[in-house]
Formats: sequence, structure tokens, C-alpha cells
Amino acid sequence: MTIEETTTAQWLYVELKDYVDKILICEPFQNKLLNSGAKNDKIDSVKLCTLLRNGSLKEVYHTTDELYKLRKLVSVYEDFVNASVRLKNQRSSMFLSEGKDQKEKILTGNTINKFITQKQNLSIDHFALMRKEFELIFKKIEKENLTIQRLVRISGIAIKLAVMILAIVIDANRFENKYKYYAYTGLVKHFKKSGDRDYGKRNASHSRRLKRCYKIAANAAIIGKNDIREYYEHLLQSN
Repeated sequence: MTIEETTTAQWLYVELKDYVDKILICEPFQNKLLNSGAKNDKIDSVKLCTLLRNGSLKEVYHTTDELYKLRKLVSVYEDFVNASVRLKNQRSSMFLSEGKDQKEKILTGNTINKFITQKQNLSIDHFALMRKEFELIFKKIEKENLTIQRLVRISGIAIKLAVMILAIVIDANRFENKYKYYAYTGLVKHFKKSGDRDYGKRNASHSRRLKRCYKIAANAAIIGKNDIREYYEHLLQSN
């Protein structure tokens, strides 16, 4: 059975998995044939069948593993972080517009500005408390999960990053080899060549969230004192 990736794809996967030999959730943006010509549900079904028969469908990973639920937890946590950052930026712009130092936290001299910054501070404090509650849950998960315990031993990877990496990857064994995983992280590029023409390196289809995790980890490791920092210094000296 083939289904396009949608917000209900995971629910359909869980509900229908036991009734078919295999469910393939496909990535509609990667299957260009779906965007070609006229479009309706019947036409899309025929195209999906054609691509499935040819083995040309780009599959999106889904599983019934309990760890898959960790994705929802991490996703909501990131929403809180993004909302907190957005509020802080809005508060900062309020102070800049009045030429005031935001260390004061409350804008005075104007009733409306004072009211706005007070509410912004309340929301920022609320999001800070919510983030701490999520981080407590992350620590609890770490105690129960061997993969996270191994990840945090790597320089630059703290508990939050380890949980995020696990939530995105779920099971590393789903990749055929380490090179497939490297491509999924977005840290390597593919060579594009046709005939005698070289098109250079191109980004592979990858997880932007996973790439961000590894870039944050690398930056954290480089500014510290650890094995990765030593190797980084070695590379600089050898060049």
C-alpha cells in the first residue's frame, strides 16, 4: 500500500500496518511525476501505482517504535524555544524603537508600551518555565535510554541535542551504510556529473534539523577543551 506523506500518515501507518504486506509512505515533493499534467485523486493514484511498480518512489521513514513518539515531544519543545526567541526579539525591538536599554525590562513613560512589555515578560518567563519542565523529562529519558547515554559522551553533544538526534533518527539501522547516514545529516554533498560535464557538488536530500544539531555540537566542541578541539587544532597545523 502506498500513501503520500501528510499529517495523518503516521496514524494511517499504525492503523493499516497489520492488514498489508508493507506500507510505503512516499515523499510527494520528491516524486516529480505527481506534479506533471492534470491533477486529481484518481490521476495521482495511477501515478503512484506506476512509480511504485517501477521502484521509483522516495520513501519517508515511519515506524511503530515507541521512540517515534519522542518526535512529538521534541517538536513541541522546539516550538516553545522558537516562541520564546520571537518574544525576546519583539521586546528588544520595542526598546530599540524608544532608544532605551532593554536591561530595564519594562518600558516606562508610556502606558501602552509599559503594558506590552509587562505582558511580553510574563510570556517569556512562562516559556522559560515550560522549557525547564521539558528538560527534566529529557533527563529522565536519558536515564532510561542507552543510545542517549552514549551520545552525550561525545564532545559537544549535551542531553538536549542527544534527545533531538535520537528523535529524528529513531533507528540508525534503517540506513544501508554510514555514507547514507552522512547524506541524511546534510554534512556531505553529492557529485553531479553527466557525460563529460561536471556539475560540481550538490546538497543531498537531508534533514535540516539533524544538520543543525551536528553544527551546534561541532561549534560547542571547538570552543571547549576536548578531543575534537585537539583534532581541529591538528588539522589547522597540518594545513
